[in-house]
Amino acid sequence: MAFQVEPDDLSAYAKMINRAAEDTEEGKRYLAKFADIDASDQGLFTRPLGFHGSLVTHVSTVLGRLGVILDASSAELDKVAAYYRDTDQGEASRIDSRQPHVKR
Repeated sequence: MAFQVEPDDLSAYAKMINRAAEDTEEGKRYLAKFADIDASDQGLFTRPLGFHGSLVTHVSTVLGRLGVILDASSAELDKVAAYYRDTDQGEASRIDSRQPHVKR
């Protein structure tokens, strides 16, 4: 079985990855809106330990990093799809044949 790439499938996947990046931003907005808890509302265990605020900050940071990764991945997938659209089949086959065979 030969290696084959469908540029439209790559573009569709890039759009899915981009939507996931947008979801990370939505997650950060959700945290900003709903994760702020007044000291009086934190309860018996969370207030003395004081970990809620640091967890919210950590989750927001992770979502931000994930968003950057997903944005970059989406852009690169679009570039790969464009490469396969713009490269003639003979040249693409020649380049792909240089890749090591992977047993599936």
